[in-house]
Amino acid sequence: MDLSTTITRFQDTHIVNDIKFLFNTFDRRLCIGSDFPEHSIYDIVDLIDRKVIDNNFSDKKLENILFNNLNKFME
Repeated sequence: MDLSTTITRFQDTHIVNDIKFLFNTFDRRLCIGSDFPEHSIYDIVDLIDRKVIDNNFSDKKLENILFNNLNKFME
């Protein structure tokens, strides 16, 4: 599941709560892209940091979503 467009388009709506649930529950099945050239990967990561994750979110889950899963998908 690639959520890059969803996160940017619905960042100020209740859908962010659903994305938070997905991040917490399905961290081994999610992948974040940037939809370049519309958004840079840096913009997406910053948005995730500001709107989706909180202090209780584990670094391991975030690493899975940001890059580990993509590496596994490509094996």
